[in-house]
Amino acid sequence: MIKALTLATLIPLGVVAAAGVSQAQGFGPGLGQGSGAPIFENLDADGSGGLTLQELTSARSGMVMRADSDGDGLVTEAELEAMLEEQAAARVARLIERLDGNEDGAISAEEIAAAREAAADERREARAQRLFDRVDADGDGEISAAEFDAARERFQDRRGGRGNFGDRG
Repeated sequence: MIKALTLATLIPLGVVAAAGVSQAQGFGPGLGQGSGAPIFENLDADGSGGLTLQELTSARSGMVMRADSDGDGLVTEAELEAMLEEQAAARVARLIERLDGNEDGAISAEEIAAAREAAADERREARAQRLFDRVDADGDGEISAAEFDAARERFQDRRGGRGNFGDRG
């Protein structure tokens, strides 16, 4: 029980620490390569194909010790603040770059609204694609009458026979 609790605590910490490791190694913030998410290969220090507790904890301590700007082996409040300020400045710069549609170095309410709408459009398109892929059972890129009818039946079964899912008759 204690071992499970410890692992449940250390694994997320290792993942968070690894995000700092991969960002420091030039992978940037976010998810996946180029984004700051922990890259398994960066965490797997011995190349064994598995992560040990030591590899997870050393990634975390390595992240903290990168703040040791004077190399004395200690991290002061000022060093931590400086590291966090640098990280925050980088995040702000990326945010402005991503949202600044007219590239004037500032973000307007209109640019925020446009970015929000673009994100909503992407979500709608992704949702429609997932639905289409579920209905297109044979994966041929078209929904046949049989696939449509099968999807309608599943939909109505889930709704207890209620609902209008493209009645064809």
